Parts: sequence; C-alpha cells; structure tokens
Amino acid sequence: MVNKYHIAIVFLVLLIATSFSGCTGEGPEVTEEFNGEYEAGDDTVLRVTTVNGEIEINRWDGDTVVLNAIKKTRFGADEFEDVKIEVTEDDNEISIETKHLGGWGVESQLICFLKSRIMLRLTI
Repeated sequence: MVNKYHIAIVFLVLLIATSFSGCTGEGPEVTEEFNGEYEAGDDTVLRVTTVNGEIEINRWDGDTVVLNAIKKTRFGADEFEDVKIEVTEDDNEISIETKHLGGWGVESQLICFLKSRIMLRLTI
C-alpha cells in the first residue's frame, strides 16, 4: 500500500533530479568562422598546428593557400575569446596555429586548400 511517506520520497527524488538536469553547462552548438587566402609560391612551406581539433588538407590548382576555419562549442560563444586562430606569413612560410588560452570546450576545424608543390608540416 502506498502511503504519504512513499509519495513524499518519490516527489523529493523527482524534484532533485529535475533540479540538476540542466547543470552540465552544455547547450546548443555555436560556431564561429574565419576565412583567409594567402599568396603562395612553389617553395612555400605551410605549417599547421592545432591542439583540439581537426585538420583537413585539400589540393587544388590555385596559386594561393585558402583557409576555412571553424570553431565550435556547446559552452557559449564567450568560449571563443580564449581560442585564437593565428596566421603569420614570412618569406616562404605560412603558419596557421590554433592557440588555446583556456576555452578547452572549443574544437577547431581547419580546412586548407593548397597547390600540390607546397611542403606541408603538421603539428597536432
């Protein structure tokens, strides 16, 4: 037989379970995109460095290196402030680096298009 004590316990358990159901901090996925195009010669070296993400390399017939970068998180757009995608160009080197200053809930996806004669160096 169900008494008031059992009903109170069930109600209390349900109340506690629903109170903590949204406390994971995760929400819908938010993205931020960065796109760039960089001049490249036959002796250009492309250096790509990332810690928490994917690198996709595609060959194409163009004379430039094209970068499509996407940052993704489920912890709110404020997380993007702690993850920087930096591109530097020196004489014959293009360096693409994802820097995490925190924001470990952010993943990056780096999609590069480059001509076939460019030397590629990846650091993961």
